[in-house]
Amino acid sequence: MSGSGGQGGSTGTGGSGGMAGSGGSDGSSGSCGTARAKQTSCGLTPSSSCNNADLLTQCENNCIINNSCSIITAGEYGTSNAYSDCLDTCSITVETNNIFTVAAGGYVTAGAWKGYAWTATDGVSATTISPPDFSGLAAGGQLCVSGTVAGTSDYSGTAMLAISINQNSGNPAPAASTWTPSGAGITYSVTNSGGSPLRIQLQAAGGGTDATKRWCTPVKGNVGTPYWSVFNTKCWDLSGAGYDGLTPLESVMVLVPGSLTAVPFSFCVVALAPHP
Repeated sequence: MSGSGGQGGSTGTGGSGGMAGSGGSDGSSGSCGTARAKQTSCGLTPSSSCNNADLLTQCENNCIINNSCSIITAGEYGTSNAYSDCLDTCSITVETNNIFTVAAGGYVTAGAWKGYAWTATDGVSATTISPPDFSGLAAGGQLCVSGTVAGTSDYSGTAMLAISINQNSGNPAPAASTWTPSGAGITYSVTNSGGSPLRIQLQAAGGGTDATKRWCTPVKGNVGTPYWSVFNTKCWDLSGAGYDGLTPLESVMVLVPGSLTAVPFSFCVVALAPHP
């Protein structure tokens, strides 16, 4: 199995966020009239009531507006696709008051979390990741990365898109602090167009160099709510220590683990937030 997925940078600059495309949850543009017209054009019956001032309604309207009729119809009838993932993202963000947004300069807020998004690699192998940071991304953009994790004999190659979760905004970015966990776990919405293996990883202060201070769990690249109990310092075979749900955390990330051969990747973080 693949190695532990070492951590790179620890402070991070830049970022993006907001909810474009398949998972909008900032709820600022979803129009009932536009969404209802789209449903009618798709041969579907619009809901009997719609409130433009309701954030959940706005989010769900964006799911309708930003997807094709074929995808909406399939999603309405039980197929897991971009439309159903979008509705699920609305549920795990807006319904739990953990709306995922990003201000200009890449500053992310998601419920109790706040901090800059950043990218990193293991720093030793020939792994590549683009963009190198999110500092040039406008407010409302989306956190997307691509590249290749280099193959290594010890599975040590890795690439990651991370968010510091207790960090004030500023230029230059202030040092990140830690967040004391609450609730049952986290929620995520990730689109994985590259199809590579992915992990969600929690990192405490010092986790960039100390493998006992980071915990991970494999994900497929959709929408999910992993609870604290599923995170492990060696999530590839569960032989490590589990996360206790109490240790303060400094960052949360989506990580591409290394292998013996090169691993191309391309994914976007649509939402990443604490779960009640």
